[in-house]
Amino acid sequence: MIRKNAWLMSLVLFALAGSANAEPTTALNFDAAISPSIQSTLTSEQKEVIDKLVKVHNQVADQNRQKIDGLYQKISACFLDPEAKREQIFSIQGEIDSLQNEIDISAAKTAINVRKMLNDRQRTVFVYGDPLDNYPGVNLTTDEWSSYLTLMKEFLNKRNGLQRKLEDLQFDLTLLYQSTDLNETLLLEKQAQINAAKAELENEKIRLAVRTRGLLTPEQRKIVFNRHHPKIWQDTGINPKQDSMIMGVHMKIEAADQTGRRTLLGLQNDLAKIYLDPIPDENVALEKVREITQARSETARKQLGLILEGRGMLTPEQKKRLIGLMKVPYAPMPGSHLESITKINAIVSSQIGEFLTDFATVRYLPNSKIEVSEPGTVILRSGKALISTSKSARVKCGGYSVAVEPNTIALITCDAAGTTVQNLYDSKAHSLKISSGANTVELLPGSEVIVSDTEDNLKILMAKQAVGRRRPAATRLGNSFLVHSDISLLTVLQKDDLMHLVMMRLNEGDKTILNRTMNMAAAIMQSTQGRGQYSQQVPPVK
Repeated sequence: MIRKNAWLMSLVLFALAGSANAEPTTALNFDAAISPSIQSTLTSEQKEVIDKLVKVHNQVADQNRQKIDGLYQKISACFLDPEAKREQIFSIQGEIDSLQNEIDISAAKTAINVRKMLNDRQRTVFVYGDPLDNYPGVNLTTDEWSSYLTLMKEFLNKRNGLQRKLEDLQFDLTLLYQSTDLNETLLLEKQAQINAAKAELENEKIRLAVRTRGLLTPEQRKIVFNRHHPKIWQDTGINPKQDSMIMGVHMKIEAADQTGRRTLLGLQNDLAKIYLDPIPDENVALEKVREITQARSETARKQLGLILEGRGMLTPEQKKRLIGLMKVPYAPMPGSHLESITKINAIVSSQIGEFLTDFATVRYLPNSKIEVSEPGTVILRSGKALISTSKSARVKCGGYSVAVEPNTIALITCDAAGTTVQNLYDSKAHSLKISSGANTVELLPGSEVIVSDTEDNLKILMAKQAVGRRRPAATRLGNSFLVHSDISLLTVLQKDDLMHLVMMRLNEGDKTILNRTMNMAAAIMQSTQGRGQYSQQVPPVK
């Protein structure tokens, strides 16, 4: 099973004392669950014991989760069976609840045992977080930490109360909108109350920041609150004159970043208007996407140029230090463009699983069950995977086998209802095929195959995949039902959850996938103009 060494989301929720109503999750990435300041203080013995505790829980959770998936498939079958009894469905749901309870109990036991191993300071950080995790070199004294903890407790109490108040007000607003006789005065009053609660919450955040700053020494404040001075420049040994000059450079960088964001926002709004058309003009949309890519590139080049300008203010010896320091992961300053980009990439990356083999790069949604069973073969038991091949590969999913030739990009979804395969890009004919036994169907670029055991499930899967389709054709694949359609690659990029995350993250590998898909979309548009328009409505399965 392809998994990172995982901590439990339930462990964190348990540690935060009071999140019993949260949706239980099997596991969580270690770094996301445990503050770096805790990780750095764990002994090797603690890490070893905690690792064993987590592995035991993951075994219990994985076994039960597989059973739960099978039971959900039974419930799905019952809903499709007009003869199914309510008692039968409730009985299956009872089995699911029992298995989920075993997972929750295992998670709680693991959380308790882990917390027993932490000292008071570690447990406090576990609950409230460490405000200085991103600022190496700042060490709070015992008195500073105690004062900060008092401020944080006060803030959390107020924040939690305001959040509950906001939830109640928003629920009230929903009820007002559901009324058959909309009352504009009441709606505006309720919205004003919501806005006031939001403003009060933001004010509390500002008060916490100001009071936290008051606890720090002048030197600590420079490290934490100087938004224009990443520590990497200071560590090169710059003098006061260089310090002032480099600060000016970083102010220019942030000004350029603000201008770039404003330009991008305008272009993205233009693209949104194009997508509002039920059948968007692909040529116009592609041109707008190219403008967005160009604007991003221009902003990045301007920022890099300014960073090089700052480097030019260093002495040869300082430049050598800079090169060495660039290998150290520094945290960006609060409020800077670097911090914003880092946060976005961190959030998006945490929502994408990824592994590299000698035959393909596979990106997948975290809740997917996916593994490499043998050389050249990936097993997708459930979820969604984007596979980009360098050599021939095979993906087994839902009782079907997908053959993927080198230099092909395929998006594959597998769930209880069936399997969906989409060809986003290939470099030669016969590069993507789905088969069941001796029966095989080939997918050309810009086409999709949805296969299931029942015709009703086919319609469910087509509705789930909200993409533009045309020329749907229903056939059989062995004992299964199949719909083969042309698809709009633009709407795949726009609507698919995994592709959306890939577009947001945009590392080098993601850019390659995006560029190839966009180029393929343009080529298909030119070569298939006579085939009619795409529709995002679910076409009839004939």
